[in-house]
Amino acid sequence: MTIRPLAVATLLSASLLSGCYVNLAIPTPNVSLKLDADQATREGSASCNGFLWVFASGDCSVHTAMKNGRISKAHHVDARGKVILWGASSELTVTVYGE
Repeated sequence: MTIRPLAVATLLSASLLSGCYVNLAIPTPNVSLKLDADQATREGSASCNGFLWVFASGDCSVHTAMKNGRISKAHHVDARGKVILWGASSELTVTVYGE
């Protein structure tokens, strides 16, 4: 009889803690940017952060990432997102590869 409350507590804990930390890396194919570079010889990144679901800082635009990497022609764009405690703290980094 004691196994059932333990199993329920374990399942409840696992479901609540499953959203504590998420780290995703994804390609971004649907950007309104002409991908005209032949090679990916340079890399530029831009990041933005969010805190407590209300405050945000930074510029994670594709334009800023290209400016930071001194890129004039883009080859492809990737994004990496990190979410902690269901969004209490979050970070998005956009990386542009090109010439």
